[in-house]
Amino acid sequence: MGESVTANAEYVAHFRRLNNDENPAWLRSLRNAAFQRFEQLGFPTQKQEEWGYTNPAPFSQASAPAVADTAGLTRNDAKSHSYHGLDAFELVFINGHYAPSLSSLRPLASGVRVQSLASVLAKNPQDAEAHLGQVAAFDHNPFTALNTALFSDGAFIELAPGANPKVPIHLLFVGRSRGTPTVQFPRILVHAGKQSRLDLIESYVGAPDSVHITNAVTELVLDEGAQVHRHKIQREAPEAHHLQTVEAELQRDAKLVDHNVAFGAKVARTDVGVRFADQGGEVTMNGLYVLGGQQHIDNHTRVDHAQPNCQSNEFYKGILDGKSHGVFYGRVIVRKDAQKTNSTQTNKNLLLSDGALVDSIPALEINADDVKCAHGSTIGQVDKDAIFYLRSRGIDEKTARSLLTYGFARDVLSLIKIPALRDNLDELVLARLPNGRTVKEALHEVI
Repeated sequence: MGESVTANAEYVAHFRRLNNDENPAWLRSLRNAAFQRFEQLGFPTQKQEEWGYTNPAPFSQASAPAVADTAGLTRNDAKSHSYHGLDAFELVFINGHYAPSLSSLRPLASGVRVQSLASVLAKNPQDAEAHLGQVAAFDHNPFTALNTALFSDGAFIELAPGANPKVPIHLLFVGRSRGTPTVQFPRILVHAGKQSRLDLIESYVGAPDSVHITNAVTELVLDEGAQVHRHKIQREAPEAHHLQTVEAELQRDAKLVDHNVAFGAKVARTDVGVRFADQGGEVTMNGLYVLGGQQHIDNHTRVDHAQPNCQSNEFYKGILDGKSHGVFYGRVIVRKDAQKTNSTQTNKNLLLSDGALVDSIPALEINADDVKCAHGSTIGQVDKDAIFYLRSRGIDEKTARSLLTYGFARDVLSLIKIPALRDNLDELVLARLPNGRTVKEALHEVI
């Protein structure tokens, strides 16, 4: 199967502890099926098509399942990982376990329910039964199977028909290891009722010296006319490894806007899959990955146009420096009866060094004839004519390059409609650029 004996023993022991008689029969059955499937599939190898551009070995290393570790942490520690000026309902998780003492809760609008998933499964497990493990299938994905078998906590968000929290829900996941490599399995389940609306932020961070693996799964269920604006910000530790599967199912006229921004981790992969379960749905996927050193970040997207009259738009950008490696693999499937489909897919990459590398693979599978589908991919360097122009305006070359790079990233960040989050991400981009402090000033001067 590819996994080491140590990892197998750790996972088996953890599975036995979790899957006890205190759990309802449906949950035991789900975990059993998931663990059996993981054992059948084993860890993937780079010989498999899905992993042809990313070596999955770092995610298969022997690691102990992480435990809740809040010793010595205060609310200020949690704030240091959050976003300045963000007004949000914030749940903090340490190693995938809910930490109420570090969270910042507030009254929410009627019909909005946000809880620890472990609490729901302990007290009202029937509330999660209809959707948990039903959207994120694990038939072909061993990491999703492993998360389904071994998750112990995460977030449960449920919106009644017409509900609107008014403020973003922020889920802050902090990885914290103490010398021994660990693995955490956060699980998120979101059910947005008919005509409801949600702004969701998922942040994945870690202590600078933390050595851990994150294996996260998010399931999104959008009922008729629901709108979910999801923002994933990945800022894991330099030696951490990050893996997430996101699966969404959209009913009639539902709308999903997914922002995926990645700065951190040594190796990271995010899989985002969307399925239209009825007509009139719309999905927008915006992504930005900023890499340096020897970082490797892989983004896989899949949009399944299983119903007619739906629309999907993808817009991903990458900025790569050093000897980093970026991957964008975007797949759009248009089923036989999915007439009137409208789909666009764009991936643009900016290479700041000769050692940086990008693999960009947009793919369309069209089985209907009355559709509008287009895709495009570009890989290039900073425009020399633009640098010359900026230098003619009195801007030095290093700042000119940073200014153009910032503008390249800004195209994606400007699409985020939460001002405080957008401003914080601006600062994170500027912090990665030479002369970042002067870029905004130079931008105003040019304009």
